[in-house]
Amino acid sequence: MNKKLFYFNILSILLLFSFIGIYLYRTLHYIKIDKSRKKMTTILSDRILEEEDSFYLVTEIEKINNTYYFMKTTRNNYVYYKGMSWRIIKVNEDKTTTLILNDYVTAMPYNTVDKWLNITMEKDTGVYSKLLNIDNIELLSIDDYNNTGGTKSFINNKTDFWISNNKYIDSEGNIKDNDNNYHKVRPVITLPSDTKIYAGTGGVDKPFVIEKDNNITTLKEIDTNKYIKYNNMLWKVIEIQDNKIKLLCEENIKDSNNLIISRYFSYYNNNIDSKRNILYYLNNT
Repeated sequence: MNKKLFYFNILSILLLFSFIGIYLYRTLHYIKIDKSRKKMTTILSDRILEEEDSFYLVTEIEKINNTYYFMKTTRNNYVYYKGMSWRIIKVNEDKTTTLILNDYVTAMPYNTVDKWLNITMEKDTGVYSKLLNIDNIELLSIDDYNNTGGTKSFINNKTDFWISNNKYIDSEGNIKDNDNNYHKVRPVITLPSDTKIYAGTGGVDKPFVIEKDNNITTLKEIDTNKYIKYNNMLWKVIEIQDNKIKLLCEENIKDSNNLIISRYFSYYNNNIDSKRNILYYLNNT
């Protein structure tokens, strides 16, 4: 046999066994991790710290003033809650967990954000938050943004959005003063210290699920104040009566060019024929 061919065959066999060994090790490694996770606590804040201690999280966590911050390009801090995807910002000293919405729910001027987030409405079920039926909805603080990495933070999703102190983050991740324009709203919430995990591992495909699955099969089984995705838009269930369900769109109406329709129809400016006014959209789309 040709020596070159002999050595080539030997090398090929060694590479083959090397690949088999690597994938066998990875399989056994992740089976071990999965078994270990099943023995972990079901409390969200405690689970995060346990997984970090065990090096299971594909992430960076840094302790700052007794608060554990998820840092920079972390990937295992997703939470599915109220029908939407959130990212964990930090585990606080009192074991509460602070989250920010991964996307956004609307866009508006800064001076209307707080009222829009926290206004309450009277219904048969009592007083509830206009947005999520939870308390203490707020905007991201400057300190939390900086402590997660600033412009390199996972929070910076290349869109502009409001933060606290009359400021906003631009699409490059820079902190800017209020420019009196419309910017997106990404709510920040804090979950209680006893929040439980019912499913998931924190990844984007398997986020932590912190609400029990009610096995809903039809829309009429959904509670008011819940959210659904329809026609690629986010809607809120605001009324269920007989066989009819009323939904409120939580996103901005956009035209065919993906621009927000922000102009109201007015007889005074004679824009009845403009396709950029709400009246035209509602009657022609």
